[in-house]
Amino acid sequence: MVNHFIAGGVPITSARVVSLIRVQDLPLWRRYAAQRNLVARKATNAGSANEQLLFHGPRANTDAILRDGFVAQYGRSRPFGIWTHMSSAYSGGNFADANPPGGGRRVFICRAAIGTPGQDNGSGRSANEVQPGVLADCHRNGGIHVFYVDAQVYPEYLLHWR
Repeated sequence: MVNHFIAGGVPITSARVVSLIRVQDLPLWRRYAAQRNLVARKATNAGSANEQLLFHGPRANTDAILRDGFVAQYGRSRPFGIWTHMSSAYSGGNFADANPPGGGRRVFICRAAIGTPGQDNGSGRSANEVQPGVLADCHRNGGIHVFYVDAQVYPEYLLHWR
């Protein structure tokens, strides 16, 4: 996971990893696994949830995410939802938790069921249709993925560096 983080673009050559914690929360995992299954079952996804590891910079919400998982309704940026990125440099920059115990920064490495990405439908709360009657599974713009369904993203690891 540390190599995945470094490959994602965070220049931590002068920094050191303090900890890499695997989040083991069975109720959250079951919720994610059920949602991943629903995403995969959609006709547009042909049995694949298109699962990927993405990064999420929690700013000041680390403890709440560890306790409750992601909650899309707390999103304050448009489109509203759970913002993730393919690049650790993006999530580990201005969006990382910059006040962890002992200093440094923290970012989540998340397992996400991307499914069929699309664009926001203009409401800020839902993706567009990818075919008549079928919504996209998330909003994507470049490396950014925004998820509207809490259970579609699982905070699998918390990486702390300084």
